[in-house]
Formats: sequence, C-alpha cells, structure tokens
Amino acid sequence: MPDRCAVYGCSNQASLENNVSVHRIPFLNDDRVEAKKRRKKWVDFVMTTREKEDLTLKKYCARLLRDEIGILAYPTLHLKHKTKKEPLSRDKRMQKRNVITSLASHSEQPHTKKSKGEQHPTVCFDENEHLDEFCDENFLVEGPSTQLKDVEVQCCLVDKSTRHYKNMWATAKYKLQRCRNELKKCKVKLGYIGRLQYATYKYCERGHQREKLFPAILLHWKKYQSCMIEQLKSSGKQLVIAGDGRHDSMGHSAKYCAYSVFCCTVPNIIDFSIVQKNEVGNSPAMEYEGFKRSMDNLLKRNIPISTFVSDRHTSIAKHMREKHKNITHYFDLWHLIKKVSKVLKKIEKESGCEAISQWIKPCTNHLFWSVTTTFSGHGLVMLAKFKSFFSHIINRHSELPDRLFTKFAHDSNIQDRKWLDEDSITYIKMHAALTKRSLVPGIKKASPLEQTSCLEGFHSVLNQFSPKMLSYSYPGMFARHALAVIHFNINLKRYVKEINGVKQVKLVYPKFKNGEAVVRNVTVKPNFNYVEEIYQTTLCAIRYNTLNKAEKGLKLMTPLPMSSMLNKQSKDEAIQKHSARKAMTTIDVPPTNPVQEAPVSQDQTTGRAKPHCSICKQPMKGHKNVANCPKNQK
Repeated sequence: MPDRCAVYGCSNQASLENNVSVHRIPFLNDDRVEAKKRRKKWVDFVMTTREKEDLTLKKYCARLLRDEIGILAYPTLHLKHKTKKEPLSRDKRMQKRNVITSLASHSEQPHTKKSKGEQHPTVCFDENEHLDEFCDENFLVEGPSTQLKDVEVQCCLVDKSTRHYKNMWATAKYKLQRCRNELKKCKVKLGYIGRLQYATYKYCERGHQREKLFPAILLHWKKYQSCMIEQLKSSGKQLVIAGDGRHDSMGHSAKYCAYSVFCCTVPNIIDFSIVQKNEVGNSPAMEYEGFKRSMDNLLKRNIPISTFVSDRHTSIAKHMREKHKNITHYFDLWHLIKKVSKVLKKIEKESGCEAISQWIKPCTNHLFWSVTTTFSGHGLVMLAKFKSFFSHIINRHSELPDRLFTKFAHDSNIQDRKWLDEDSITYIKMHAALTKRSLVPGIKKASPLEQTSCLEGFHSVLNQFSPKMLSYSYPGMFARHALAVIHFNINLKRYVKEINGVKQVKLVYPKFKNGEAVVRNVTVKPNFNYVEEIYQTTLCAIRYNTLNKAEKGLKLMTPLPMSSMLNKQSKDEAIQKHSARKAMTTIDVPPTNPVQEAPVSQDQTTGRAKPHCSICKQPMKGHKNVANCPKNQK
C-alpha cells in the first residue's frame, strides 16, 4: 500500500518527483503533558471527517502545513472538496427553450429515407442534466421521430459532444409522477373532443351556449317530452300526478320559480314551467302561475288525469276546487306531518309544557297511520282516526267519542308511559293546536296513497345542475332544468349493488331525525347515456338548419328583464328633486300651546299589573282558594 494522505479531500501520495511528502503524527507515544497538547492539534484537524477511524496510524501530507519551521508546526490548511456547480434555473429554462425551438424547426422539414451509407445525426445526452419536464423514463424512443401516440407530447433532447453515444435517441430521466399528471391532463382535455360531456356547458363560452347548446337542449327536451306523453296516452290508465315548486333562492326575494309535475303512475317528471318574478308581480305568486301553465299544457295534450297531489297552497287549492272539479285533489302527507311537528315543538318550549316532547313523534306516526290506512280517502274517517290520539295520550283506549272510529286497532298490551292529564295545561294546548280550523281541512284532504317525496328528491338533484347560490339567465335556467329532469328520469330506478348475492345498504343520519339512523340501498353509478343522444340531436339540428329556429323560439320564451317592471325616474327629474332637497332649511316649529308639567302625585304607583292566573284570570293572591280553576283541581 502506498503512503496516502488521510485527510478528507486530499489524496496525495508520497512522491519525490511531485515534491510531496507524508508524515505521521508527532509525539505519537509521548505521554508528557506538552506532547499531548501538540498531538491533539493534529488529531482535531481531521476529527470531523475521520472520527470513527484510528487516526494515530494515518499519515498526512506536507501540503497541509503552512510555511513554518520547527517542532511546533501542525496542519491548518483545509482542502475543499471539488463539487459540481449546479446550473441556474434560468440557464435550464433557456436550454429547454432552445431544444423545443430546434425540435419544432426539425418537425417542419419532411422526413426522407436515408441510404445505407448515410448515418443519422449524432445526438448525445448528459445523464446529469435534469430535463425531466416532458419525458418519462418508461418511454424509449428510437429513430428520428419522438411523437407519442394519441397524446402529442415530444421529448426534449440535448445536443452535446461530451459523450460518444451515436445513432440513437434517448429520453431524459425525469420525475415520474409529475409527467404522468401532465399526460392525464392532456387525456382529459382531449376527451372532450368529438363528444358532448354532461358538464360541457360550464366550459363553453356564452356565445356558444346561446347559439348552440341551449337550442340543442330545447330541441332534445321537446322530443323527449313528446315520447313520454305518447307512451302515457297509449297506456290507457288514469294518471296520478304530483306538483311542487322550487324557488332559485331562499326567502321572498326569488327571481325564478320552477314548477315540476311528477307522474306517480309511471314514475317520471313529465312537465315543468319556469316563471320569472316580473311576469306575476311578486315571488309568492310565481308557484301558482307555474302550476297553471303546467296543468294547462298537460290538459291540452289530452292526458287522462284522475288525481292531483300538491302542498297546501291556498291559490292552487281554490283553482282545483273551482276549475277542475273532475280531478281529485289531495294534500301531500309529508307537508302535513312537518306542520304538526313544528306546532308541537313550539308548544314544547312554553313553560309547563315540557311533557309534550315525548308525544311529538307518536303524534306524527299516528297521523301517518290514520291517512295511509284509509284507502278510500274519506276525509271524515281520517279525521276520526287522528282524533283518537287525544284519547290515547290520556290512557283511554275504548269508548271513543267519535262514532266513525270507536276503538283502537292496536293490541291490548300497551307499554306503560307517562300519560297526560285531561285537565292539564299541556293537554289543553295540544288539543287546541291540533284542532284548529286551518289544520283540520288539510287532514281531511291528505293523500292516502301517492305523495310528492320523489319531487323533493328531484329538487336535491336539481341543486347539482343549478345551485341556488348562483344566478342564471332564463335560457340557462331552462336548459339546466331540462338536463336535470332527463338525468333524474333515467337514474330514478337504479339497481342495488350486490356482493356475493347480498344487497348492499348504508346508514345515514338526517338532521331532522335527531341522531336516528336511516337505512338506504347502495345503488350503482348513475347513467349518462343521454349525453350522446343530445349530441346526435345537435348534429341533426345543424344538418337540417333547425338550430336557428330553436334559438329564436328560446328568445321568444324569455321574458323581459327584471328592470322592466319598474317605472324608472328620468335623470332631469331626479336632479331637480335632489337640488330642491338640498336647498331646504330646517326651522324650529314651536308647540301651539305652552307645555304645562303635570304635578306628580305621591300616591301614584307603578304601572305594573298584579299577577293573574293564565287560565281563570283570577289574581294569584289567594288563588289556592279558587275552586273552579283547573290548576286547583289536580
């Protein structure tokens, strides 16, 4: 083994020709105190890089010593490790730009087949260069072409003469994940070419929406609706339909109201109408106008309608009672249950009525049972069944007061509960709230069979196509509603997922259930085949020049803007009123007669009234002696 310097970064060998000498650590076996101090300086010099080795056996070259003479000399010169300088980011970008420019210029030239004697141009690659923005090391491209199939991305190659690899193309090493993400983006973007995606309207320009997309959806919706109505007519059945409105924003400031009609016999949404606020004057009247348009449209098409189900909208109820007497009108049971629950929860918050909380859910369940078990839909029978609940909560289960329903249908084994007292405040308020004149007619007309629950589910789907927090034009609102209807009808009856023959279910916890779980089926993924049908409709409309007619028809459907319902004040009049208001001066207006201060009486008491009983209205002082008060009769 030749004598070699052991210091990190120095690999000199002992050589007389190069004038290099190596030395051992002085005072190696000397135990004197002064010798140990001098030897320690040599050891500490290289301790940072050679701390795990036996430094006493190593040798060090003389180039590490300064020009000092004597036994006190020790190494003090550190040799820096030679490292490769990293190129700047700007240099990398400029190099890549030059490569892309050269590749683009080469790609414009036609490729000619070379003879056997000719050689391909030499293209060399430095492996240390990190040109990894465009190429994947899984792609090995040979020959003059670097074009990838389907995704037109070219590899960046660098012309250098530092290596001797000839007659081949090599791709650069790069970060795999980054390049794959770029290719995925290209695939997604290219996927929109040649077909219409279900969310394409989000990326289209306004002009393209107005001239192509919205008219195409209108044509497809008319064709789709005509096919549905012809199938309903050919079935020969009397149809049960349900209707409900949906405003585009909360409160009484909505701009649009979309009224949808659902066929309960053949589960499909068969019609909808969109009403703008300035067409009727105010927001509450929009739902009634949408109902009239949809009902008139269906009756003009001679659709056999036997029953109509809606919420308790007073204008709709009056319209059905006066103009459509041959159609049976029912109220949706879910809306009634919601109203009863809301009334009872309000009473529960009052003082002394806390006991009603345990009877809210039994009351709504009893209302549901009273309506759904009356197949004839007779209102008096449903009301008699519901009123039997007032006897049940006071533990009276026979000899009911109503002759139409004198006994309960449940078993005699009744679980013990905290029954209410007939003379208690809780029972009196509960009975008065559930027998109001505004609620009893609704219970009599509750729907025993079909409900509007599917429409509530459709409104949830509609929020994905036209969210309430965004504003749309009338054609945009119509197109989004039509797409939502088609999507809902196709995916309403989806199959349930099965694993090894077992149907899959899931648990959800709705807010109104207060922590109670609801079991729902796990269905397959939704179907979007209707997108291709809309695309084919668009091509046919362009071929037969019907797209322009549909665009004109959509313009005729669009109502005037909201500002048209206001009588705008002219500019001159506004300036004149403003100037007159600024020119007015405020003056003091004294009273007609002088103010006389009334003398304060010493016997004057405070205006607070004495406490009285809330039931008998007698003073609370000595109230325990009042015999006819219900509170004292407990």
